[in-house]
Amino acid sequence: MRLTGSLILIGSVSLFSLAANEVDTVKAPQAALNIVKVFNTSRNLWLYRRTESDEFEVVDGNWKIGFLERCIFFKKINISMSNYYFWHRTEWNGSRLSSLWMGTFVENGEKQPLSMLVSDLEEEHPTPFMNMTLRYTERGNHSCSVFSVRRFDCEIEEENCEMYIRNNNGSIEPTKGCTESFNSICRNRTSYLIYEESCQRTGKNQIKGVLKRKRQ
Repeated sequence: MRLTGSLILIGSVSLFSLAANEVDTVKAPQAALNIVKVFNTSRNLWLYRRTESDEFEVVDGNWKIGFLERCIFFKKINISMSNYYFWHRTEWNGSRLSSLWMGTFVENGEKQPLSMLVSDLEEEHPTPFMNMTLRYTERGNHSCSVFSVRRFDCEIEEENCEMYIRNNNGSIEPTKGCTESFNSICRNRTSYLIYEESCQRTGKNQIKGVLKRKRQ
């Protein structure tokens, strides 16, 4: 979880164009993984399952409160071969939160980038707090993908696994290949289901809020 976020009614996307063409998908072996193509979609990209716990606590002085995190998805604003601007949206105990994030694709000696460094643009001095590395994606349509994720803002840096699924006419189901890859890459790790059916209504309401704000 990321403990910086603003309510969906706060912020503006006026600095960026919401119109960006998706690149053509190419059927390629897993050796030719391309993280840019995974994120280049106008559809919601839902976090379906991860190995990081879905429960966390915030302590401030003499009080402590527990949170349950659900309904996390990325929504593309703009993308290039260098950067990915997107909304990160989530629910904490049913409250909707939204943050403006940027991913910077990392050249790592491969023909196509496999990793990106993620920064929170709502911070005063944005610096990368997380690295995401693509480990698997469905051939051709990139409908389901598995990432290794390392956060730099934790006391103990630990590599976790996350599975993301593109919204497809309301259907959010992992493919066989995605499930097998997640279980193999994250072997012997406890995983947590982050997505539930009610999340679809959350995603639609948040997008409507952004569009309404832009028209005002």
